[in-house]
Amino acid sequence: MESLLASSPVTLETRAESGRTLVASRDIKAGELILSCAPLGFFIRRNHASRFCACCMRFVAAGDEPLPCRCLGCKRTYYCSDKCKSACEARHALVCGAINIIDVAKKKQSAEVCGLAFLALSVLETCAALPAESLREAGTDNGQLDREIRTPKPSLLHLLGLMGDTDRTREFSRRTKERQAAAAVVLDAVAADSSNLVAYLRNSDSGTGDTIELTRGLLEDVLSAGPLNQFGVWGEDGEECGKANYPAAALINHSCMPNVRVRHEGPLQCVYALQPICTGQELLQTYVSLGPTASPSGQGYSNNLKNSPANVLMPASFARGERNMDIRKQWGFTCACTRCSLEARGFLGPGGRVPTDDADACKLRIVEEFDRNLRCECGGVRIRFDNAQTKLTNLCHDQQLSHRADSTVCRTATFPERS
Repeated sequence: MESLLASSPVTLETRAESGRTLVASRDIKAGELILSCAPLGFFIRRNHASRFCACCMRFVAAGDEPLPCRCLGCKRTYYCSDKCKSACEARHALVCGAINIIDVAKKKQSAEVCGLAFLALSVLETCAALPAESLREAGTDNGQLDREIRTPKPSLLHLLGLMGDTDRTREFSRRTKERQAAAAVVLDAVAADSSNLVAYLRNSDSGTGDTIELTRGLLEDVLSAGPLNQFGVWGEDGEECGKANYPAAALINHSCMPNVRVRHEGPLQCVYALQPICTGQELLQTYVSLGPTASPSGQGYSNNLKNSPANVLMPASFARGERNMDIRKQWGFTCACTRCSLEARGFLGPGGRVPTDDADACKLRIVEEFDRNLRCECGGVRIRFDNAQTKLTNLCHDQQLSHRADSTVCRTATFPERS
């Protein structure tokens, strides 16, 4: 993993209380870009494919015209320009025929199995991809393009080095069967296709110096890395449209009091500091929405959930209960951060108790200051840049998406980056 972090102010450590984690190797300023992470495979749902560029990962908003360039072979891969299509068509040709075969398999397999098969195929395509310099022809601006070229590309070893799916999470048995079925579908599709994907993989480095041999066990291991580590891919309207693997960003642990925020910028997952981070301090992101927002006065939580009545004040236990229910279900642990600890003891939310202990009072002030400055009413967190690159510095990224769509209301109540 260290090769993915070489140019970043972070190191990978193993700590007794949190396992493997990223920590700051120097003092980091608020708003600083800490880490740029390249993807290793992604899957976009069919109903969103026509709005997603498979090269630069640009989205167009719902209701706009579909992207202009479509692969005439698989008919489910789109590009935003001829430049993007030209930059990626050579490696796409390695999997185009297999995509068609998997599409036919949808008549016999569930949508979940086929989705996993498409994701595994995208990982293989990325591992067998052309050098990063080929992206110079893609339709991205020069600054973004230079960052993409400088960003270390993950290998298969990086993905397989992440923690695999575990029976501590719900529906583990179902997911295991779906991975087994998806691996079989991919092997059949690659075997039936006439492309040179297998040959390219044999000439590719897995990250250990060994070549990549395509087996059912390898595909199952690749897919097993997904449930605990994947990120959602979000459209311009704030809707989750698919999944992507970002092995470097997946090393950042969870807290409901995060000090970093991850967001998509083109194909990259970029990690920004929400506040100053000291040398040796652990980087922490939130895997879930922080939920209904605590008002600065501490009088209650404004309910902003899609399926609930508006203008309803929710108790503090609701926010903590919802967050930890999602965390236990998807990642198999219970958060015990400062926020969750204070909420559990009734110090946050409507009618919250006044701490008598100085340490608890200090923690409460820290949480309240975080909520005033960084927490958004949509449940996301704001990124405050230390420069003038954006005019929307007082909005969280979720609201920025909505403002670009000419809306004054954040369109999604829960906008987790981690899925």
